[in-house]
Amino acid sequence: MASYHRVLKVFGRSIEDKTLQCDCDLHPWEVKVNGKRLTGRLRLIGFVDLFFLISYSGNSRFHDGYVIYKDDDHIETILSLPGVNFESIHLPLKASDATSTTGSTKEQKVKYHTFTRDTVDYVVNSIGHRIGLQTQYDASSLKQYTIKLRKPQDALLKRKYKNAIKQHDTLDMLQDAVKLGLVSYAEILGHGLSHIYRGGSTLDVGKGFVGGLGASKERRWAGLSGDKA
Repeated sequence: MASYHRVLKVFGRSIEDKTLQCDCDLHPWEVKVNGKRLTGRLRLIGFVDLFFLISYSGNSRFHDGYVIYKDDDHIETILSLPGVNFESIHLPLKASDATSTTGSTKEQKVKYHTFTRDTVDYVVNSIGHRIGLQTQYDASSLKQYTIKLRKPQDALLKRKYKNAIKQHDTLDMLQDAVKLGLVSYAEILGHGLSHIYRGGSTLDVGKGFVGGLGASKERRWAGLSGDKA
């Protein structure tokens, strides 16, 4: 049986990547996928734009798993591929993302990935598919998944879990940019202070740096077939 590290390579990923957010073992009782428990030893491997739930045994021997996409733009791209029945995937409209157009009309954007939490679980709704030892995946394998992950007691694990499964906001992306070596904290502080002095907002400062994150070679999307895009 092949190692799950070979499965990650199909998607152009590795646990050595700078975009790695989490590489943690899970107990089977800690996670549900569409209401069902997974079996065997489980591992959560999360990156900036997607995460993997992998069942394995022994010395990293792969058994089964899922890849869940987090980036709305990438999800929209793969949903436009031939063979995807978009109507069979019921997705919520996020009212807070409504954007004003000319006049009084508003256009609602589809929110493909949602992250919520309750007293005991983190809950993710997004698009993904099963993964195996093949190098290509059929577009019809895309499904909507609900992942329930039990909150850990350890504060460090909580942060790793959330970074792995939720979309990154402006602050998260600033931290990603520093981690990838695109900017330093000194640059953020210096640019931020000068921008605020001129009357800009903190959000504008963040978005200025976030734009550079998308150009990083470390943040390539693997695509449904595993090809780099």
